[in-house]
Amino acid sequence: MVKQGAVLTWQQGNIALADGANLTVYGSLLVNNAGYERVFIGEAQLLLGPSAEASGRDWHGYFDRSLPAELRHGWYDNPLCGGNKCAATNQLQIVGSGTVECSPGSSVTLSLPLDLVDNSVLKIGSNVNMNLASGGVCGNKVVINIASGTVFELSGGEMLLGESCTIQGQGEMLVSAGVHDMSFSIDAHITIAGGALLWPFSRGPEKSITFSGGLLLKQTGQLIVEPYSTQITILKEVILMDECLVQFPLLGIAAQASPFDEQDAPDKTPRGSFNAKSTMIWAGGTLKGKADFNALLELYLDSSYTLPGVAGSSSASTRNIQSLAKLVNRGHCEWGEGDLTSSDQGDFLNFGTIQMMNGVNAFGSNLFYKGTELPIENGGDVFALDYHTWDMDQGSLNYDEYVRQRIIFVSAPATG
Repeated sequence: MVKQGAVLTWQQGNIALADGANLTVYGSLLVNNAGYERVFIGEAQLLLGPSAEASGRDWHGYFDRSLPAELRHGWYDNPLCGGNKCAATNQLQIVGSGTVECSPGSSVTLSLPLDLVDNSVLKIGSNVNMNLASGGVCGNKVVINIASGTVFELSGGEMLLGESCTIQGQGEMLVSAGVHDMSFSIDAHITIAGGALLWPFSRGPEKSITFSGGLLLKQTGQLIVEPYSTQITILKEVILMDECLVQFPLLGIAAQASPFDEQDAPDKTPRGSFNAKSTMIWAGGTLKGKADFNALLELYLDSSYTLPGVAGSSSASTRNIQSLAKLVNRGHCEWGEGDLTSSDQGDFLNFGTIQMMNGVNAFGSNLFYKGTELPIENGGDVFALDYHTWDMDQGSLNYDEYVRQRIIFVSAPATG
């Protein structure tokens, strides 16, 4: 335990915990290892052998409180440990007004849950690489400050961000694995390259979320919204590429108002929204669920897009609009390479201007619709005046989605 007013400075060496032990900080934990090797803290049973990242140690990247101790690969139980906490997950707990501060240039991995509760603070200096491999908790009164040039990575487990947990600063919040709750407002730039950032059903419907620093989804990253009528606003650039997924609630299409109903047909589950206030670049991935994906200023549809300064980052992926999702252009849209495929009443709506990015002679992209009279067919001429894809939408269901949902259902483990 680090008492209030005390400071524990961590410069070199790793910390291993065992037999249910926790490190509890009421005062201050200072990580100051700039110029030295990366430091680790985690369970002793995770010391499995040589690692390229830390000589002589291999810290497993996915150990958190959700994994029963008896299923963990590691050492045998300590016969000298008494009580019922011997197999409990070790934790780093920052409580009261406790603080964790990472000095500029530091590098640290936490292979155990980090619980930030009460009025605690996590302050990460500039050019720091901090990896939370096992998730943890960020309470509603907690502040996480990420300075510029810093990467705050969630690489496993489950990080439970409270609704009003404050994440601020000019650094980078990177999600590479695991499933992590998000808070109402995140100022740092967000990159989701794997795993998922989740707005859980427990938050309730009709809530608003703001990403002030911009959003990048790439590779297999997912942004999942479970409650209906949720509004997400991104103030800076949005980039979607590779096989990423942005998913709002998946509701029974047969119970929703269709193109055959009146425009004022009642809707008991109003649509959510994903609002890109600045530039939105859609190079690849899937938009799915009952929401409007509004590009309010600039929309670029180009599967050949490459991240600036990142070699080999071209997406070259299919773009899908599925399950009641609507991509809505309310500003200016330029369409370059790559097709759009919509299904299950997914639509592309144009209330602004749209043009061919590379001119008519170089344009070879198509808009397809799946699940009407043919397995896949042309969705029409999107460049026609006042054209929307619902003009071709017959309200039929895509059989591929039925098969996918059926596989999930029959593959679920039995309960009880």
